[in-house]
Amino acid sequence: MNADQSPSTPSKTPDALRWAWVVGGVVLGAVLIGLFMYLVDPDFQRPAVSGLMISLTIVLVGVLVGYRSRGETIREAAAAGIILIFIIVFIAAVGLGISAQPLVWLLSPFFGAML
Repeated sequence: MNADQSPSTPSKTPDALRWAWVVGGVVLGAVLIGLFMYLVDPDFQRPAVSGLMISLTIVLVGVLVGYRSRGETIREAAAAGIILIFIIVFIAAVGLGISAQPLVWLLSPFFGAML
Protein backbone atom coordinates (compact mmCIF):
# COMPACT_ATOMS: atom_id res chain seq x y z
CA MET A 1 0.00 0.00 0.00
CA ASN A 2 1.35 3.42 -0.91
CA ALA A 3 1.57 6.29 1.56
CA ASP A 4 -1.19 8.19 -0.25
CA GLN A 5 -3.61 5.25 -0.08
CA SER A 6 -5.73 4.73 2.98
CA PRO A 7 -7.61 1.60 3.90
CA SER A 8 -11.18 1.75 2.82
CA THR A 9 -13.61 2.18 5.65
CA PRO A 10 -17.19 1.14 5.24
CA SER A 11 -19.53 4.07 4.95
CA LYS A 12 -21.87 4.30 7.87
CA THR A 13 -25.46 5.08 7.05
CA PRO A 14 -27.68 6.34 9.85
CA ASP A 15 -30.25 3.91 11.15
CA ALA A 16 -33.91 4.79 11.02
CA LEU A 17 -35.48 6.17 14.15
CA ARG A 18 -37.03 3.36 16.17
CA TRP A 19 -40.45 4.78 17.04
CA ALA A 20 -41.29 1.93 19.42
CA TRP A 21 -38.55 3.15 21.77
CA VAL A 22 -39.71 6.75 21.43
CA VAL A 23 -43.33 5.87 22.25
CA GLY A 24 -42.21 3.56 25.06
CA GLY A 25 -40.05 6.32 26.52
CA VAL A 26 -42.89 8.84 26.36
CA VAL A 27 -45.34 6.44 28.02
CA LEU A 28 -42.82 5.42 30.70
CA GLY A 29 -41.93 9.05 31.33
CA ALA A 30 -45.56 10.13 31.63
CA VAL A 31 -46.30 7.31 34.06
CA LEU A 32 -43.20 8.04 36.18
CA ILE A 33 -43.88 11.78 36.24
CA GLY A 34 -47.46 11.14 37.30
CA LEU A 35 -46.29 8.75 40.01
CA PHE A 36 -43.57 11.05 41.31
CA MET A 37 -45.86 14.07 41.31
CA TYR A 38 -48.51 12.09 43.17
CA LEU A 39 -45.96 11.01 45.79
CA VAL A 40 -43.95 14.22 46.20
CA ASP A 41 -46.18 17.20 45.36
CA PRO A 42 -48.59 16.97 48.33
CA ASP A 43 -45.66 17.08 50.76
CA PHE A 44 -43.62 19.91 49.26
CA GLN A 45 -46.00 21.96 47.03
CA ARG A 46 -43.17 23.99 45.53
CA PRO A 47 -42.61 24.48 41.82
CA ALA A 48 -38.87 23.91 42.18
CA VAL A 49 -39.41 20.43 43.63
CA SER A 50 -41.91 19.61 40.89
CA GLY A 51 -39.47 20.84 38.25
CA LEU A 52 -36.68 18.78 39.80
CA MET A 53 -38.82 15.65 39.76
CA ILE A 54 -39.82 16.25 36.13
CA SER A 55 -36.20 16.90 35.12
CA LEU A 56 -34.88 13.81 36.90
CA THR A 57 -37.61 11.68 35.35
CA ILE A 58 -36.77 12.89 31.84
CA VAL A 59 -33.08 12.14 32.44
CA LEU A 60 -33.92 8.70 33.86
CA VAL A 61 -36.15 7.84 30.90
CA GLY A 62 -33.45 9.01 28.49
CA VAL A 63 -30.87 6.79 30.17
CA LEU A 64 -33.22 3.79 30.16
CA VAL A 65 -34.19 4.24 26.51
CA GLY A 66 -30.58 4.79 25.49
CA TYR A 67 -29.35 1.77 27.44
CA ARG A 68 -32.05 -0.71 26.44
CA SER A 69 -32.35 0.04 22.72
CA ARG A 70 -29.65 -1.39 20.52
CA GLY A 71 -27.30 0.52 18.24
CA GLU A 72 -26.61 4.24 18.40
CA THR A 73 -29.68 5.34 20.30
CA ILE A 74 -29.29 8.96 21.26
CA ARG A 75 -31.99 9.98 18.78
CA GLU A 76 -34.67 7.82 20.38
CA ALA A 77 -33.92 9.15 23.87
CA ALA A 78 -33.82 12.75 22.63
CA ALA A 79 -37.07 12.42 20.71
CA ALA A 80 -38.81 10.85 23.72
CA GLY A 81 -37.57 13.68 25.96
CA ILE A 82 -38.67 16.41 23.56
CA ILE A 83 -42.14 14.92 23.14
CA LEU A 84 -42.44 14.42 26.90
CA ILE A 85 -41.54 18.05 27.61
CA PHE A 86 -44.21 19.31 25.22
CA ILE A 87 -46.79 16.96 26.73
CA ILE A 88 -45.96 18.20 30.24
CA VAL A 89 -46.26 21.86 29.24
CA PHE A 90 -49.53 21.18 27.36
CA ILE A 91 -51.12 19.26 30.25
CA ALA A 92 -50.05 21.87 32.79
CA ALA A 93 -51.20 24.81 30.68
CA VAL A 94 -54.45 23.41 29.31
CA GLY A 95 -55.50 20.62 31.64
CA LEU A 96 -54.46 22.07 34.99
CA GLY A 97 -54.82 25.76 34.16
CA ILE A 98 -51.24 26.52 35.21
CA SER A 99 -49.45 29.30 33.39
CA ALA A 100 -46.87 27.88 31.02
CA GLN A 101 -44.31 30.57 31.87
CA PRO A 102 -43.06 29.00 35.16
CA LEU A 103 -42.91 25.61 33.47
CA VAL A 104 -40.81 27.00 30.64
CA TRP A 105 -38.40 28.48 33.19
CA LEU A 106 -38.19 25.17 35.06
CA LEU A 107 -37.68 23.15 31.89
CA SER A 108 -35.44 25.67 30.12
CA PRO A 109 -32.25 23.59 30.65
CA PHE A 110 -33.77 20.86 28.50
CA PHE A 111 -34.93 23.33 25.87
CA GLY A 112 -31.38 24.72 25.78
CA ALA A 113 -29.90 21.23 25.51
CA MET A 114 -32.12 20.52 22.52
CA LEU A 115 -30.60 23.43 20.63
